Amino acid sequence: MASTIAQGIQPEESIEDILRCYLQESEERFNTVVKERSINLPEHGTSQVALIIIGEVPRHSANEQFFNILSFNNPKYTGWPVWLDSRGFVDKDQPYVYNGAWEALIVSLDSGWSRDIDFMRFDPKGKFYLRRALEDDMSVKNYAPPPMTVLDFALPVIRTAEAIAVGIEFAKAMGCEPEKTQLAFAFKWTGLRGRRLSSWANQERSIYLQGSAYQDEVLAFINLPLETPRSALAQYVNQAVSPLFTIFNGYQLSIDVIEDLTRRLIERKL
Repeated sequence: MASTIAQGIQPEESIEDILRCYLQESEERFNTVVKERSINLPEHGTSQVALIIIGEVPRHSANEQFFNILSFNNPKYTGWPVWLDSRGFVDKDQPYVYNGAWEALIVSLDSGWSRDIDFMRFDPKGKFYLRRALEDDMSVKNYAPPPMTVLDFALPVIRTAEAIAVGIEFAKAMGCEPEKTQLAFAFKWTGLRGRRLSSWANQERSIYLQGSAYQDEVLAFINLPLETPRSALAQYVNQAVSPLFTIFNGYQLSIDVIEDLTRRLIERKL
């Protein structure tokens, strides 16, 4: 009897499992939308982030008011911010509602000053997703490396810090109580195999490391309180990016560098 009862008990799904499922679901949505639009994408690696708010999320709907709240409260730390508002873009790149959440696919491959592939999801239940082509593969600058060859070490630090900081602002703007709310993040990087670490995009810093990555994908999870101050973000950024750097011959980026890049992002001094 005891064994029969035990077999009928299903273990509670962990936050990491929920994040994995949301990542997979979002990647499948990206592939579906790309197919629907008949877009031929160049080979590229990606950085992806999934965020789930843990706690009581005030009721919102996928209406214009909800999108306005997010847009107004995005600090826009960079010139191409994470979870950007594309409502002023050309029609095909503008956000739309699908199954109770906002989505947007931005594909710009012909511009002489920027090439971008972004797919975003904004769920009023407290879930957010961003898939972005690695800047290392999309830059049109004359000193940019050939696609699929390098990973500038500073870019994932900056983008991870930005995603965490913007996620905090989104949750606060939605009315979540800081002392009762946690933010669960999953960070995923793909297309890494064969790359070397570089500082091509941040040439004021140098990195010397021989050898290339053998592993093609990295997945990292972090969980932080909504009340986390900006001054404490670097420790969570470090926790997220450390598994990424490890695949490059065990490289460990100094916490001082991570703190400096995070601080400069928040102060808009990059």
